[in-house]
Amino acid sequence: MTTPNNDGKLPSTIWCWAKRHDEEEWQGSAASRDDAIAGGSSELVFEDNETSFYVAEFCRPKASTFFQSAENIVQTADENSMDHGAPENCDSLEASLEAEAELDAFLTAWADKHVHVSFFLPFGTAERVERTTDASSEGCGK
Repeated sequence: MTTPNNDGKLPSTIWCWAKRHDEEEWQGSAASRDDAIAGGSSELVFEDNETSFYVAEFCRPKASTFFQSAENIVQTADENSMDHGAPENCDSLEASLEAEAELDAFLTAWADKHVHVSFFLPFGTAERVERTTDASSEGCGK
């Protein structure tokens, strides 16, 4: 099974707009910077003295970004063994570096193939841009 994050049908990056660069929630999902400028210009509500806003690129992170490492999994298994009655004087659970690398590779491939990420995170720095007033650009980037 291939999830929408990696089947090529959904974008891995989008452009959004906001009135302030530190907004927690950005608007839009434009395909390009220019479309984001057009979308922000037509959809944001501006006060009389406001002429600028911010655009920023966002990317969809890979699911594997949020998975634990093999080292952490072995460490957790070791702690669980103690919780389930393993003698305190016995050796802790261990895996070789090669085995941990193999598990990390498997988890990365599995997560990126099967786990859908439905959100985007900011990528780079927000850019302050001037509002456009071209009526023909209204509606772009929706």
